[in-house]
Amino acid sequence: MAFQSLSSHDTENIGYVIPVDILLHFLADIERHGRYTGFCRLGVKFQPMESQSLRKYKRLPVGGSGILVTNVDPLAPAFGVLQKGDVLMAVDGIKLANDGTIPFRKGERVELHYYFSQLFQGDTVQLRLLRDGEVREVGVPAYLYKFSVRPHLNNEMPSYFMVGGMVFTVLSHPFLMANLGETYAPETHADVRLLSLIQSHLKNPGQQLVVLSEVLEHSVNLGYELFNRQHVTRFNGQEIQNLSHLVSLVDSCREGEMVFEFDRDEILVLDAAVAHKATQEVATTHGIPASRSLDLTEGGGRRSEDPNQ
Repeated sequence: MAFQSLSSHDTENIGYVIPVDILLHFLADIERHGRYTGFCRLGVKFQPMESQSLRKYKRLPVGGSGILVTNVDPLAPAFGVLQKGDVLMAVDGIKLANDGTIPFRKGERVELHYYFSQLFQGDTVQLRLLRDGEVREVGVPAYLYKFSVRPHLNNEMPSYFMVGGMVFTVLSHPFLMANLGETYAPETHADVRLLSLIQSHLKNPGQQLVVLSEVLEHSVNLGYELFNRQHVTRFNGQEIQNLSHLVSLVDSCREGEMVFEFDRDEILVLDAAVAHKATQEVATTHGIPASRSLDLTEGGGRRSEDPNQ
């Protein structure tokens, strides 16, 4: 792999050489783990401390420098070790500047995330931080970031589940591209909300963002035709963890109402018995071979749950 290119309707003949560091990291990753695992991060957000008033407010020692931690990813190993309001002063003995950079080559500096991008899963870094005026030393494992929205499907067929004419799937960049085009140009308020989920944090390792992809025509869906491309958050009052969890909740609901809640506070209510009966009718009408993808069937093939892949 020598280069990558940028292609769209308004560009042509634009290509970039992939840096040697990226290729070497990829090869070393394969050698260590037998597969590509990805690039690590610390798992925090921070702001620079170039303001003298801010440094004084955080009681940074004279001659000291660092960056202010503003958020810690709940899934990162740093969660519970680092806190909002900590001042990160050094990483593995490398002093941080107030703008968040570290030394690179002679006369050059790079942003902190470059240092973590050179690490691998299983590596540990030593951090010097300031908390409540006290300097502390802590060790934190490098974080293999869990994407809330998968960047690609790793050559797998997308997972889907249908009940009545409601088709649910997992939010991913291929889904966004297929629905919004290569530029991800938003067309509806629902699409804008889906795009905003790219920046969200997952609460647990197995969590997935589930969306109502399509509403296929059937009398059971009357009045819900415009509910497609929305993030579904709860079913019958229970928070949805992932697509498999939604399948188990729907499968166990055979009587009464099925109530789907969405992130913009709208609800979709179906009669459970009628919806289950309509599922096969919708599948036959639209030429759909199964109401769910193979990985969601009992004993079906298991796919990777690592959203980095």
